[in-house]
Amino acid sequence: MSDYEWTVEVTATAQRAISREIRGQWDGRELGGVLVGQISGERIVVTDANGLGVGVETPRGETWMQPSRGRWHDFARACGADIVGDWHSHPGGSTTVPSRQDIRSWQATREALGAQVYVGLIFLPKKVHLRGIHHGEPGWSFHKPEVGEYLITDAGYQRARVALLGAAP
Repeated sequence: MSDYEWTVEVTATAQRAISREIRGQWDGRELGGVLVGQISGERIVVTDANGLGVGVETPRGETWMQPSRGRWHDFARACGADIVGDWHSHPGGSTTVPSRQDIRSWQATREALGAQVYVGLIFLPKKVHLRGIHHGEPGWSFHKPEVGEYLITDAGYQRARVALLGAAP
């Protein structure tokens, strides 16, 4: 099967869960969580998502998600689904392009799961300037954020086309 034959669909439930996590916790640090769902043939359906927590910077300048990704399995089991990928934002809302660490992490997780494919989503809220009485100040809008969508396979990673199912408020 070619890497280009995969379809990825994200349900409104999963979209709302990601939006809820970003709006509730994002403070400019890396934030992320798990994507759960089913893989059937060449179709990946993301049925739900949750938040893992905020990033903690290491002395080398890398960001690691806390708490442990081991909790992802508990969430997947509770949903009656499989882990199909993960989502995160980059510190400071910098870019939707994956870092080398993102790619290594996605590949390692895909291999640990024994999965043929893994989905990686990177969310970038939009920077906005709010007008106050005396000056403008920066802020973030989470309405229709930019999203980097990637498929990770044995061949490496590539941009993916993700279909959003239903409406997510």
